[in-house]
Amino acid sequence: MNDTGHKPDKPDWGQLLRLFKPGQGVAPPLLAGRETELGKLALFLDSLRANEAPPKDAVLFGPRGNGKTVLLGALEQACRGGKEIDVIALTPSQVETRADLAALLLYDNPGFMERLKPDSGGVDVSVFNIQWRSLGPAEQDEHTRRHLISLLRARCGHRPLLVTLDEAHTLDPDVGRVLLNASQLARRQGARFLLVLAGTPNLSDHLDRIDATFWDRSEIIGVGRLSAAATQEALVEPLAVHGITFDPEALAEVGAESQRYPYFIQCWGAALCAALAERRAARIDMAVVEAARPAFDSHRVRYFEKRRREMNDRGLLPAARVVAGRFREVDTVNESVLQDVLEDKLSLDSPDALESLGQLARLDFIWAPPGSDIAEPGIPSLMNYVLAKAPEPAEDVAGGAE
Repeated sequence: MNDTGHKPDKPDWGQLLRLFKPGQGVAPPLLAGRETELGKLALFLDSLRANEAPPKDAVLFGPRGNGKTVLLGALEQACRGGKEIDVIALTPSQVETRADLAALLLYDNPGFMERLKPDSGGVDVSVFNIQWRSLGPAEQDEHTRRHLISLLRARCGHRPLLVTLDEAHTLDPDVGRVLLNASQLARRQGARFLLVLAGTPNLSDHLDRIDATFWDRSEIIGVGRLSAAATQEALVEPLAVHGITFDPEALAEVGAESQRYPYFIQCWGAALCAALAERRAARIDMAVVEAARPAFDSHRVRYFEKRRREMNDRGLLPAARVVAGRFREVDTVNESVLQDVLEDKLSLDSPDALESLGQLARLDFIWAPPGSDIAEPGIPSLMNYVLAKAPEPAEDVAGGAE
């Protein structure tokens, strides 16, 4: 695994310290273990490049910190690299109204509408002459309602268009309804248009509330934790390029401590690089791991405490403790079993137990992959943290596999 060809005589410590960048959607040095997700998305790009309308939208969802934003970035970069497909990357804060959506898709590129006229695709040419910025809010909204789909089709006749929307679980429902309907109808009319949404596990509930009932026929891609092999690859391969090797024991320890959670993998990588640079060492053994551990633990505790406070602010810590206790001895539990346990241990009725589970899922404490009712921890060690901060009474802890 460490043999990647030529290795430098000694590491460039400055480059090494910049190698891992734990943060909000920053690309890792190696996007390991996402071949399946990227392969599914690549098929949509193949449709655009073949001058075909993609058959459906794509929806990525999973707990925070698992790399959904990174996957969107990789998809966007694949389009920009070939210069064959236009890319617009959006966030909900940019599209608070339907008029915002129309402006970003059509009108914010100076001269773009003028260039579309020859390829208007049957759209009344007078529509292209509109002075968007001179319209009032009500007029912009009406223009969007009447012409967005036809103009989007005309735009995609000029060049294929990829639109990504991150944090889609916070999207305004009215804007979301317009965007999803425009995507479906424009593609039905042959538009080379691809919409890819990404959000946390409650994205599915949010899209249901938007009442665009066809969304569940999108390509739904769950983004969870990595495999053990991909976790090791994400650490070993980037470091090997810089001449850094791992002792097997150290690699196993870091892999286990990372919990296969992409954000923690990057935190460990950054902490290890700092420890290596301080020691001017080129091999990671248990001594380097122990030297790096305080920096990693600082990231982890800060992250876990933020999550614990989120649950406390919503009155969810009792439910979180019960759920965490159930996961002490097992890796997965059927959601109906978790509901029964909450009803029993906290004397909740069924709707309240179900609501508590839903809120814990929205906070990434638990999640079930697409099409499954089998729940797993968002991060197993977060459950241990919740129990350690306020342990459940012994008699309330239920163990055993389901």
